[in-house]
Amino acid sequence: MRPMHSGRARPSRPLPPILGVPVAYDYNLPAGHWQKGGPPPWAGRSTASGRGTSTQSSNNRRESMAHRLFIIPALFTALLVTGCATKKFVREEVQKVDAKTTQSVSRLDGELGQERGRVDGLTVQVTDVGKRADQANGLAGQAANRAEAAAQKADQASGAADQALQRADQTDTRLTRLWANRHKLNPADTIVIRFGFDRAQLDDRGLTSLLEVAKQLQENPNLFVTLEGYTDSQGPADYNVQLSQRRVEAVRRFLVEKGVEVHRVQSIGLGVSKPVANNGTKEGRAENRRVAVKVLAPAD
Repeated sequence: MRPMHSGRARPSRPLPPILGVPVAYDYNLPAGHWQKGGPPPWAGRSTASGRGTSTQSSNNRRESMAHRLFIIPALFTALLVTGCATKKFVREEVQKVDAKTTQSVSRLDGELGQERGRVDGLTVQVTDVGKRADQANGLAGQAANRAEAAAQKADQASGAADQALQRADQTDTRLTRLWANRHKLNPADTIVIRFGFDRAQLDDRGLTSLLEVAKQLQENPNLFVTLEGYTDSQGPADYNVQLSQRRVEAVRRFLVEKGVEVHRVQSIGLGVSKPVANNGTKEGRAENRRVAVKVLAPAD
């Protein structure tokens, strides 16, 4: 025989904690009631018989089990909804963070590109400065080389000037001696070089004659030569003097080029003076267009 119910309320049996929150259910509450702590609504009422009490206790257990089965799915549903909401919230927050991160990365990329551009610009400037410095160094080196070459040329020119002065002194000495001995020279030979009308160029006949004179002077260092230039009577007198001077200069230059010393050749242009033929005829004028080459030898 079952023991009679004592009529006292059974203590609430705690449910397993859900998400760390303890849950208690009172088995003594009638169906449809939930009470956390406190006496049940029927506390203090007496039961009619033990059987009634046992029946009521059995009903209460069934109702408690039904409530438990109802509460647990509701809690899981709430947790599921909360989890979905949490995932959505997290996803939105992650998207926001991703957007901000993308913006920051884009901004940093832009700044980095600008910095790279500035660095590239500075690199180009440094390269240009280096090139200009190299060019300046090259120009400075070239200028130094030119200055050194100019100094060498100046030294050479100075030496050449000194040599020219020495030769001039020697020539002056020889000319002085020649002038002092002018009356002691005897004509050894006289050659006439003809020229065309208003011409100062030597023709083949004149060149052949002058080659013989140059050879004679080279073989006899004691010989000297005088050149006297003349023209016909055509044209102004001043022009004819200049023309006669150009003719003797042509002869003198040829002899010097062939090895005759300058101081051994004296020249003068006399224009229309001392004609050797009549200027009234063509033939006479051709005879007067001449340079007289007189070879002189020292007197015994």
